[in-house]
Amino acid sequence: MKPWRFKLASLTALAFSLLFILSPLAHAATPDIGAAAQSLQISPTIINLNADKNNTYLIRVSVTNETAHDLSVTGAIDDFAAKDETGTPRILTNFEEQSESPTVSFKAWTQPIGKFVLASHASKTVDVTAAVPAKAESGGHYGVIRFTGAPTSPHGQGVGLNASLGSLVLVRVSGNISERLSVASFYAAKNSKKIGIVQNGPVTFVTRFENIGNIHVEPTGLITVTNMLGKTTASLPISNDPGNVLPDSIRRFEQTLNKKWLFGKYSVTLNATYGQTNKTISATTSFWVIPYTLIIIVLLALAALILVLRKLIKGYNRRLIEKHAPLAKPTTRSQIPVQSYDQTKPNKSKKTTAHAKKPKHKNKAKNKRSPKKKK
Repeated sequence: MKPWRFKLASLTALAFSLLFILSPLAHAATPDIGAAAQSLQISPTIINLNADKNNTYLIRVSVTNETAHDLSVTGAIDDFAAKDETGTPRILTNFEEQSESPTVSFKAWTQPIGKFVLASHASKTVDVTAAVPAKAESGGHYGVIRFTGAPTSPHGQGVGLNASLGSLVLVRVSGNISERLSVASFYAAKNSKKIGIVQNGPVTFVTRFENIGNIHVEPTGLITVTNMLGKTTASLPISNDPGNVLPDSIRRFEQTLNKKWLFGKYSVTLNATYGQTNKTISATTSFWVIPYTLIIIVLLALAALILVLRKLIKGYNRRLIEKHAPLAKPTTRSQIPVQSYDQTKPNKSKKTTAHAKKPKHKNKAKNKRSPKKKK
């Protein structure tokens, strides 16, 4: 073996040996506590509380450690508002965003939770006391009780739960409650774009509810689709994922008509109810399904077929004529008989005719003169 090949083989063997030796150490130096420490389970996820002014209420939340290690859990209480039209909550952790007024803020009605250690696969019930003041505003107040976990083991230092988990608390304070919901927009869409004409399905129906009251409401109802003959094509719920619409916010709900082959004009009617008194709200829209690309292809194919058939029919007729009626032999000018005559000679036939006519007139004249001679 050549010297350079021997050195290359030795270095390769050494590299594999180091990889085999250091691999278990690498796994031992990277415990799974970092990933496992981020597993907390909280129940319930949504708490609805009907409260009266100047009363105190006890809210209980269960927290479970789903990891194989002990966790140091930190609890916090904050207010929240609607983040966007999807219904995602926006936690108001910034002091400038939160309203510390006891008439509005749920956080101002509670006491801090603090920290506690939760053993592996253990659960703990956390009690939160909410004291509703006498001057609390009637309507909806919204808070979140959230928890963040971090490993207690020194091997997991620096690794923790960055995103917290929490329970949403929807408080309804009695008094002057205003349940008012309107339809901001209702339309048909495809690929997240509003449509008026589409070539085929499926078609998505978008409903945007705007809450102009002071309490959260959950709209429910049906979307009815009828074709241009007045027959019902489909009857669908507003959304497969219902939810609340918070005051001073718009929430978007979507439902899809999973039918590809549609044609013509379709009318869509929304009928929904909301609130404790089942108030009704409705809206209508329409859309057309015209597969114009397919129609153009079919028309071009028909035009091509007509041209081909026309050509075939002409060819067939020509062959049929040739078969039953043979063609006559072509003639030439030399074969056409021509009557010769001499222009210098008078036309006897014409003269004879004229001559034959003249005597008739002479005879008539002679017959008229003859009686005079006898006298």
